[in-house]
Amino acid sequence: MRLRTGKGWDEWFALLDEWGARDKGHRKTARYLLDQHGTAPWWSQAIAIRYEWDRGLRK
Repeated sequence: MRLRTGKGWDEWFALLDEWGARDKGHRKTARYLLDQHGTAPWWSQAIAIRYEWDRGLRK
């Protein structure tokens, strides 16, 4: 993970919490990661999905 994105899961989750991802939805979160943090499209989706699972937003 860190090798591909520059951050570990906990770092991404903290960043997304600070940004308010809980209230933004999947599409905006993935776009934010892509546009503001330069993650590749696949990783933007993977981080957003894993965040949603971790925070109980996705079953």
